[in-house]
Amino acid sequence: MNVLKFGPALMGLLLLVTIQSTHYFLFKLKVPISTWLVINACAPSNYAYLLGRLIDHFTGTLFFAIPGIVPMFSFGTLGLFVFSWKGFNIIPQISHLIMTANTAFTIYEMFLATDRYFQSLIAVLVGVGLFVPFIFAQNHSMWTDPEKQKILFEASPVSQNQKPKQSSKKKKLSNKKKLK
Repeated sequence: MNVLKFGPALMGLLLLVTIQSTHYFLFKLKVPISTWLVINACAPSNYAYLLGRLIDHFTGTLFFAIPGIVPMFSFGTLGLFVFSWKGFNIIPQISHLIMTANTAFTIYEMFLATDRYFQSLIAVLVGVGLFVPFIFAQNHSMWTDPEKQKILFEASPVSQNQKPKQSSKKKKLSNKKKLK
């Protein structure tokens, strides 16, 4: 079985979860783009990686995708240890697993290209130079602003302060109990 055939499927999954998370933060929660860049740093990282993959597809290299694995490792793989594995957090955790799979796949491809180790090293260094400042800025902004933390860690379909709506049948039963 050729492992390289999984690449397009992994990238397709990554694109889907990235679009979903972008939609959730920008359109459902309606956060400004500047806040989205900080609280959903996975999405811009994924878009950068996927853009690199697209360029690599047309140039026949692996050079442009490799820099994107730096933030994907930081926000995806290390993100697995930030969120819990309960309730609504399962959704971002699945995204983090997909990011980790894409990162591992790209590293695997780097090792297959034995004639391009130096090119791969340069690409990793480009990724460090491009994305480490973004990672530091994101971490600083995120962990020094309690409002951003609240948006990220309490962003769920049912807010912690809201109770789920009762069905009309349950309302009738509770009203009958009150009357007795």
